[in-house]
Amino acid sequence: MAEKFSRRGFLGWAAATPVASSGILGAQQAPARYEPQPVFPVERRATVSLVKGEQRRKLIHDALEAIDDQIRPLLKRKKYVVIKPNNVSTVNQLAATHADTLRGILDYLAPR
Repeated sequence: MAEKFSRRGFLGWAAATPVASSGILGAQQAPARYEPQPVFPVERRATVSLVKGEQRRKLIHDALEAIDDQIRPLLKRKKYVVIKPNNVSTVNQLAATHADTLRGILDYLAPR
């Protein structure tokens, strides 16, 4: 005849099952991390200039001066330079290019 299965036996079995299976599952390794390839191959990283200060116009000018050695050769080959401000919103200044930013760019380009 079948052996009786008591409540105490069931609870003991239920408590022991996760402990016993943790040894089996702990041996499994995490899957290899998927590294997506860029859509366009990256030949070189973008140049970034960081400056610190209070006056936006001067900061933009100084940031462009810091990478002048990379900008100047490109400007010498160009007849015109187009500056495209971002004018998304007239209500929220954060959604548009600040006027002092444009002035700083023009200050940088003026002697060139």
